[in-house]
Amino acid sequence: MAIDFIPYEELFAHEYQLNYISSGGNIVVGPYTYNVFVNYTAAERQAQFQVCAKFLNWEISEIQEEWELCMYMYQWIIKSPSPFPYEQYTLSEEITMAISWGIKISGVDLNAGRCDVSFTRTDTESTLPPQNYSFHRTPSVATPQGRIELLDAVKAQVIKADTKQTAIDEFITDLEQAGKANLEAWEATR
Repeated sequence: MAIDFIPYEELFAHEYQLNYISSGGNIVVGPYTYNVFVNYTAAERQAQFQVCAKFLNWEISEIQEEWELCMYMYQWIIKSPSPFPYEQYTLSEEITMAISWGIKISGVDLNAGRCDVSFTRTDTESTLPPQNYSFHRTPSVATPQGRIELLDAVKAQVIKADTKQTAIDEFITDLEQAGKANLEAWEATR
């Protein structure tokens, strides 16, 4: 089947976007995910497109969906650094950030330059409850370097929590698969 080359205006219309951009702002190509909400450098976007291009063989297969997805990848990765400089290609209102952060500052001690900071990370696409990260008596958040150190500490805790959750998910999946295989093998011998 030959590709029906849809004009950009139609392809990037609001009603078309959710075919290729998830509600979390992700474009998925093969095992690769590009998030349109992330501010990537030009070099990062070029590298990401190279990875994605390996999975978009529309020039050979002539599958309509692959051509359209390739156009989305080109538009959002190569042509448009976030957050969408082309007003004619704005995301529809249905696209929202999947992850939001709440920040609460308390226990401020101006003399010591310290405070308590709590972060809440909410993922609307996850069934897990919001994650809370608290830092008590945090020093020097009034300085740019202090803020960077605090945010690096939050990122480290998020990565640690994600790694732990991944290990738990893998353990559960492996146990479920092993249990299913074991019981089915037992049933076959009865």
